[in-house]
Amino acid sequence: MRLHLIFVLFLAFSFAQAITVKKSVALDKFLAIDMIESKVDALVTIAKQLQTSPFVSPVKFIAAYLDLQDAITKSTGLCLSHPDPFTEMEAEILLTKTTAISKQLEGVLVICERLASKIGLFSPRIVFRVLLSQMKILIVKAASCYSSHVPTEARVKVEVLLKTIIKILERSLAKL
Repeated sequence: MRLHLIFVLFLAFSFAQAITVKKSVALDKFLAIDMIESKVDALVTIAKQLQTSPFVSPVKFIAAYLDLQDAITKSTGLCLSHPDPFTEMEAEILLTKTTAISKQLEGVLVICERLASKIGLFSPRIVFRVLLSQMKILIVKAASCYSSHVPTEARVKVEVLLKTIIKILERSLAKL
């Protein structure tokens, strides 16, 4: 009997904890931008590896590509999962995160452009053309979503920053 009671209490506790975690995830306004940030981190890692070796592991490329596809699928839903608009402070945090992402992407693109002359099926040139195209789609989706959630004065800044990131990506894609 005690064992059953302990088991029921354990299940009740687990259920309550799962609801709390799910609720906190749904209310996090920065999930979509954090997802983009993590995908950029993955691109930075691949780019840094390419500085020491001209070979891109097909497994790493496919994993990065699938992660980006997954992020593209989930990003708008994550961004829209919170009902409230951003406060001015949250909009500033969003701008800071977006600026950091653009700086990281510029670093990736510098490495990418240096390695653009490599050839082969999984050459840096082809890998980054595909990955950067996916990153551009993800950022465009995030831009349209976030611009509807931030205060008017921050909206302009967010849109300018995201347009700058897209121009960086387009310029780099044109060079590849």
